[in-house]
Amino acid sequence: MLIKSWKVDYNGKMLSAKSPCSIYSVLNDNNLMPNYLYGLNESSVKQICEFDYDFYAEFDADSVINFTHKKIIFNGLDTICDVYLNGEFLLYCDNMHRKWEIDVSNLLKLKSNIIKIHFYSPIKYITDKQQKNYLFAQPDPVCMQGISHIRKANSCFGWDWGPQYPDMGIWKEVELIGYNDYYLEDMYFNQKHFDGKVLLSVNTTVLGGAECDVEITNPSGEKLIGQTKNGKIDFLIENPKLWYPNGYGEQNLYKIIANINGEKEQSITKTCGLRTVTISQEPDQYGREFCFVVNGIKIFAMGANYVPSDSVFPYITKNRLEKIILDCVKANHNCIRIWGGGVYGSDEFYDLCDKYGLLVWQDFAFACETVVLYKKYKENIVAEFIDNLKRIRNHPSLALLCGNNEIEQYVHNCVGNKLNIDKAKLVLIDYLELFERLLPDICEEYAPEIFYWPSSPSSGGGFYNTDSENIGDVHSWKVWFSAPIQSYRNNYPRFVSEFGFQAYPDIKTCNSFLPIEERNPFSATMDAHQKSKVGNAKLSEYMSKEYRYPCTFDNFVYLSQILQGEAVKTCVEHLRRNRGRCMGAIYWQLNDEWTAASWSSLDFYGRWKALHYYSKRFFAPTLLSLDDCGMNCKFNVSTESKTGVSGYIVISVKENDFSVIYQKKIPFILETAGAKIVYEEDFSPYFESNKDSRFLSFELYVDDKLISSDSHIFVKSKEYKYNNAINAEFIQINGEKYVKVFAKNYAQRVEINSLDYDFVLSDNYFDVISDKELLIKCDSEYSIEQLNSSFTIKSLNIL
Repeated sequence: MLIKSWKVDYNGKMLSAKSPCSIYSVLNDNNLMPNYLYGLNESSVKQICEFDYDFYAEFDADSVINFTHKKIIFNGLDTICDVYLNGEFLLYCDNMHRKWEIDVSNLLKLKSNIIKIHFYSPIKYITDKQQKNYLFAQPDPVCMQGISHIRKANSCFGWDWGPQYPDMGIWKEVELIGYNDYYLEDMYFNQKHFDGKVLLSVNTTVLGGAECDVEITNPSGEKLIGQTKNGKIDFLIENPKLWYPNGYGEQNLYKIIANINGEKEQSITKTCGLRTVTISQEPDQYGREFCFVVNGIKIFAMGANYVPSDSVFPYITKNRLEKIILDCVKANHNCIRIWGGGVYGSDEFYDLCDKYGLLVWQDFAFACETVVLYKKYKENIVAEFIDNLKRIRNHPSLALLCGNNEIEQYVHNCVGNKLNIDKAKLVLIDYLELFERLLPDICEEYAPEIFYWPSSPSSGGGFYNTDSENIGDVHSWKVWFSAPIQSYRNNYPRFVSEFGFQAYPDIKTCNSFLPIEERNPFSATMDAHQKSKVGNAKLSEYMSKEYRYPCTFDNFVYLSQILQGEAVKTCVEHLRRNRGRCMGAIYWQLNDEWTAASWSSLDFYGRWKALHYYSKRFFAPTLLSLDDCGMNCKFNVSTESKTGVSGYIVISVKENDFSVIYQKKIPFILETAGAKIVYEEDFSPYFESNKDSRFLSFELYVDDKLISSDSHIFVKSKEYKYNNAINAEFIQINGEKYVKVFAKNYAQRVEINSLDYDFVLSDNYFDVISDKELLIKCDSEYSIEQLNSSFTIKSLNIL
């Protein structure tokens, strides 16, 4: 039984709510607080959490009152609170990441039970703790100090892409359960793969010690049935249908049901994907590789970092999560990292990654902070680790458990400058105790089949060479902070788990939080939604070097997205050209938690920024990319196909009006997954006096089918002599919507958008390299007439 109906006492007024709920969600739903996404409202919204609040629920216990044992399970309370049942103190909660299970057999009544939860201000809590015991946190000043004192998502206290919204409330469901002699508490799987078979062990945990009936249904509907002995049963699965990540095979899932005596109330249903997954760290000529290996196949990890998709956690619904995961799959992602400054992935999140094939890199919930292992704190986090490992360990998508985000690096490099010597030593010792002794031991006990990594970035722990390109994973931020975009090509990391470049969100999203008079990159409101203190300066600096400076706000938005896409593309294409030496590119970041300028490829409303379209191209299973050194060009084909790929590329030198000066067709063969240079040429003879009016195009064909195309100019965009002759219209063919694009002259980075209507195209921010009409599929709920009434066309030609 779920306890869904709640009341919230807000200044003496009782407000109704349904769980999950929080003070922000309740006030926002009742129009009693400013719009948390709009304008300069952050300060007043934040102030709401400077006070304490009471949540109440009244419920009848008819469904459980006759059972011998009765429990209340709080799956997530955020965060510091006292819980009372029928006037009796029940629980002190100080960790949003934990599940709290309390026996209420002696407190429960048949009718009119009352739960009271008194939430204490998290702002007051961390402020008081920090004044008494200073603990360093890296994100200062965009993050409130004191976050290390509370087990609450760090991002609630602000980050360089999010607001300071330390919400409080019931962020996961509250359950009331009852049982007599037995209670089926958990079900856990082990897999052993050998000789084309899988030995699947199903382990059950039953309070009272009863055995369970177990039924396994394979993806074809065939069943295996048995009963546990001493809480375990082994099934030998012949001809197993394996689970693979997106792009490598099917996401086959087996359904497993365990129950006691056939009782529905005493049953658990889970899905299981049969697969092996680990990280290879084999030594090689460069150091040691760092590579996901699934079912014996080395995977080039391609994806992005996920952060909480709303500042108000009760608003993160399964539908919103599914759209995000599907958008990843549509853009050829096969991996996703759940960043440690947020929360652990929800059950729905992992179910979706299982279903659609995204390998999950899961950080434990620590990011950019110092941690001191006081006794109560240690007991608290140990319970947190066990709760979450037991909850997520069965998912086939779970591929890596990582101790923390950036703490090894920051503690080693920075903490001595922030704390006195004695305290700094304590922090270093406790870091090693937590992330290199305690956590790996717990992971070995509760999730032994999942690879553990102590920190990100790391070379394996012990503060050894945390920035090494030759071992482990790196976070690559030099380009964003100072280096030229092309400098990505000077680095050869084994695996990049963070790198990125900022951009503004979609123009419709900008207009949703900016008053008309504030639609300027340097307005007070835009500045409030640009949490990186160097963000606008960096964007302006990079724009001025390469492009004609935009004279309108919407052009600034467009050009920021082009910059972002080009930067990340430059890095990913370089990494994929060096497949084998590098085996992972997880960019920062996938999504947003509010309306802001950030590093995301999907903005807060899920609108695709240019980067997400770019990622669909640079994460394509087979990629043609250009590595240019001046006028000397190397054309590289990389593929993730384990059986290889063959085809040809077409290289052309063209005038602005598409007339062909030079053209060449080059066949290629890759016999297995990998990358190689398929052609190299010095093009200077064709561009000696025409650099500003000619362009190089290159197309990839497989089985005589055009797979992709791109182009390149040998001058800066601001120096090129563009013409402006491009048109488009939305049309319908056999019930499907398309946008038809046609041009008389070369056009770069063409954006089709709308100020009024949302749509996703099969391609966008593309180049027009010939006078042939382009038909681009359009996914939109709006009519052709509506789309044609308000769409816009932008390109580098018309800045």
